[in-house]
Amino acid sequence: MSQSTLKRFLVITLSVMTCWTILFAQSLQPVAPENLAAKFDEYFSALTSLDKFNGCVLVAEDQEVLFHKAYNAADSVAGFHADLDRQFIIASISKLFTKIAIFKLEEQGRLSTQDYIGKHIADFTLGEKITIQHLLDNTSGLPRTSGAPNFEEIPLEAVMDSIRTLDLIDEPGAKKHYSNAGYSVLAYIIQQVSGQSFEHYLKNALLIPFGLTHTGMYHVDSDIPGLAKGYMLEDGTLSNVDELVVNSYGAGGLYSTTRDLMTFSCRLSDPAYVSAAIAAKMKGDNDYIRWTGGNIGYNSYFKKSFTTHLTVIILSNFHITPMNKVVEDINALMDSKPYELPTLINNIAVPVAPEILKLYVGQYQLEVDKNIKFDIQFTEGRLILTQLGTENRDELFPKSDTQFFMEKDSEDFFSFEKSDGDAHHTLWMHIQGMCLKGNVIYP
Repeated sequence: MSQSTLKRFLVITLSVMTCWTILFAQSLQPVAPENLAAKFDEYFSALTSLDKFNGCVLVAEDQEVLFHKAYNAADSVAGFHADLDRQFIIASISKLFTKIAIFKLEEQGRLSTQDYIGKHIADFTLGEKITIQHLLDNTSGLPRTSGAPNFEEIPLEAVMDSIRTLDLIDEPGAKKHYSNAGYSVLAYIIQQVSGQSFEHYLKNALLIPFGLTHTGMYHVDSDIPGLAKGYMLEDGTLSNVDELVVNSYGAGGLYSTTRDLMTFSCRLSDPAYVSAAIAAKMKGDNDYIRWTGGNIGYNSYFKKSFTTHLTVIILSNFHITPMNKVVEDINALMDSKPYELPTLINNIAVPVAPEILKLYVGQYQLEVDKNIKFDIQFTEGRLILTQLGTENRDELFPKSDTQFFMEKDSEDFFSFEKSDGDAHHTLWMHIQGMCLKGNVIYP
């Protein structure tokens, strides 16, 4: 698996899970707001110098912007360049808008989050088992994806036709399973209840009233002059992403700017735009609202704290940005906890005996998404990992008897673990700050 195919796979299959893997510990002595700008600039300058970031960062306290800066990697080319007015694909941050839209319709008495979705959607066999609240909470039991094409844009109605064929992976209400499909169902409910297309409802009920003039829904044929093109590294060469994952109605699909998202943050705490009741539902049991997003060539992060009154927005048009690790570091930075500035990674392969390498041969299935499976084989003295159902294939280079890397300059690595009494090893994928478990399914 080359650097490009690995990262492309990760963006499509894993980035939507990141909002559950980031830790947000609160500190009794957070960094004083006036000191944040220098620390943020130091961190993102270091990250950019390693060609790991390209994009914009904004930090604000209430309505006062404390820090707002664009960063450009050394290999910046036309379309890749970031400035403070650039629009970026915000991917799963779009879900925040879907949630507000649902809560506004509930406030108007047009639906209830306790409604079974069959009340609003005809001919849906699961309609009497799943509630709107289940969809909002990712406890519907629907799988992660809708089954719709990734790159060929189709109408929301066609996406719903695909979702109607899905089987539940768990009983509704039993367990959290991050589901883009569930948020597409929410978009369809908004469309049914409002009598407008989902896109037009968002525009008329949220984007225009909120004053978000540089935010909208991306389409394959969109002409958005200010949109920063997404980029990847293709075998060490910077290249423009020619296809984005589409058909993520309600779950993704919006583009925006740091300034617009700052305005959005202000609206969330202004009862003239968002009632206190809706704001309380948006943050739930937390004192903050936050989300991360990813699409091919893009990474994004939004967090608004109702305790510190700080807003942090990060938009990147570079696939290689390790967003989970970045968010982990900046939260430590803001809470006066230890963190390290980004540094150059130089993984070095070490010799490992063949009999040890052969212990890891088998097929593994990710616990968070059982549709993602890997096959590991011992071939000509090397461990080769293949993602089943794709052409993604590459060597695992040993950095120790139990840890392996694919890319010399990446923090990402794979590890194997075997507890006493276990017949087989467990595969752990340490990707962009996430730790994902893979269980053996064969032999």
